[in-house]
Amino acid sequence: MTAAPHLRLESIVKTFGTFTALKGVSLDIRRGEFICFLGPSGCGKTTLLRVIAGLDPQSGGTVWLGDRDVSRLPPSARDYGIVFQSYALFPNLTVHRNVAYGLKLGRAAERERVNELLALVGLPDAGPKYPAQLSGGQQQRVALARALAPSPGLLLLDEPLSALDARVRLHLRRQIRELHRRLGITTIMVTHDQEEALTMADRIVVMNNGVIEQVGAPDEVYRRPASPFVADFVGAMNFLPGVLEAPGRVRLGEHNFECGGDHLSAAAPGAAVTVCLRPEDVQVRAAGGANTIDAVIESLEFLGPFHRARLAADGLGDSRVTADLSANLVRDLSLESGCRLAVTLPRERLRVFEAAR
Repeated sequence: MTAAPHLRLESIVKTFGTFTALKGVSLDIRRGEFICFLGPSGCGKTTLLRVIAGLDPQSGGTVWLGDRDVSRLPPSARDYGIVFQSYALFPNLTVHRNVAYGLKLGRAAERERVNELLALVGLPDAGPKYPAQLSGGQQQRVALARALAPSPGLLLLDEPLSALDARVRLHLRRQIRELHRRLGITTIMVTHDQEEALTMADRIVVMNNGVIEQVGAPDEVYRRPASPFVADFVGAMNFLPGVLEAPGRVRLGEHNFECGGDHLSAAAPGAAVTVCLRPEDVQVRAAGGANTIDAVIESLEFLGPFHRARLAADGLGDSRVTADLSANLVRDLSLESGCRLAVTLPRERLRVFEAAR
């Protein structure tokens, strides 16, 4: 018997005047999951988080927390903690008082709880300090401790790392994930950073224009994008125009390529399609057999552990293929601009979508 979801969203609609920010969003979130709402600015991800929090009540639909309909309840009755991008700490209160702000405990119990939480986020000695005496990363950890203070059933994170520099962001990303593993609290994080979503989430909810495009584990969303939008937004991707020849076969330029049948849409043979392939899936060292073509390297961009090559493939006309080649491969084969080489577009890595009309 499947356990009931910890949080259920049913046909959530949110309008602002004539603008519809959420268009009938439905989603089930299991207890203890770490969920990332991922998408570009304006896609509705923060609006959906605020609907869950009761900060922006929905225009239609229902929000369930366990077996309770909380759709019309105020934020204070929804059992969550929230961390904002801007930290939202009280500058005139010490760190101790900020963390203790929502607690209703005796003095000794409060002190014990605050000390426990500050130790949990790695700031055991910060209690007497004021927010202005802390770095941005430390302030965000205090905000996290404050959100966890009342032991909420749900933790909401609204782009909590976007205002921090890359090194601090990486450290806090790991710390938040470790806290989640230790506490097991159901967590929803809004982000526009695909790397954050891929490394932190149990499941990613990819949003676009007020709707959910795909829900899945990080590897599923990355390897098997459900739409061209997801393919384009999550990771780098080649998009090659082609024609569907038959189930499991597409034509790109002058070449016929095999592709996995489970990747095909319901398009009929002869339909215009878009073929998608990740740059790291282009094979060079193991090139040969089906789906192999000759190409010339037009440019080679150094990106540290790998080089990004722009390939002009014979028979593909104006289409160009981007390939990510390891530094070892580039060195071993002495690859540089102008080199010719054989490349394979692996059948199982090609995803095919009906072309936009």
